[in-house]
Amino acid sequence: MSNRTMFAAFIFSIAFIVLVDVGIATRRDANWWAAWGSWVGGVGSIAAAAAALWIAQQGWTRTQRETQEREASKFAVWVTTDGSEMPVVMAVNTTALPVYDVEIRTRVGDFSHTFLTGTVSPTFNNGMTIPSASRSLGDSVRINVYQRIGQDAYYEHDEDGEEVITRAAVSESIEVIRKIELSVTFRQGKQRWRAEHDGSLIRL
Repeated sequence: MSNRTMFAAFIFSIAFIVLVDVGIATRRDANWWAAWGSWVGGVGSIAAAAAALWIAQQGWTRTQRETQEREASKFAVWVTTDGSEMPVVMAVNTTALPVYDVEIRTRVGDFSHTFLTGTVSPTFNNGMTIPSASRSLGDSVRINVYQRIGQDAYYEHDEDGEEVITRAAVSESIEVIRKIELSVTFRQGKQRWRAEHDGSLIRL
């Protein structure tokens, strides 16, 4: 039995019980009781109207939640690479309003990171960079690569004697960057959300 049917049956039963109680309490005559069919029809109409109202309310609530989720999905934060050893933290907000209380959490090797970004205004579709988060993650990526290949293999000297990063170090850094996963909490209006690295949204 559907929720709609159960709700209508519940309203009908309550109304019918009230009708019987009133008839007994007021000692109605036979003519009053003979008209019970009309009363039942009226009760049925009331139950149907109540059920319709309940269904409309459920539909409105579902539509509101879906709209909120669509808006929340228009905000994202992720880590990418420009081909160098430095990670690039990006954010995009294609809604018409700012996103508030943005907090980014991630982990690189032995290092946990939390970035309190605050408010992110609407951006272009290609997003914007978050330099402070990029630099902080870059330090952790470098240390992680040191541990993998050793500091001696991280640098070499070019023809001019300048110290530069080796190709192996850049390749290892890009590999580490690609594995960085972010968890982001934020607020839109009064609703708070958490976006996981796999794109899933959790209402908080």
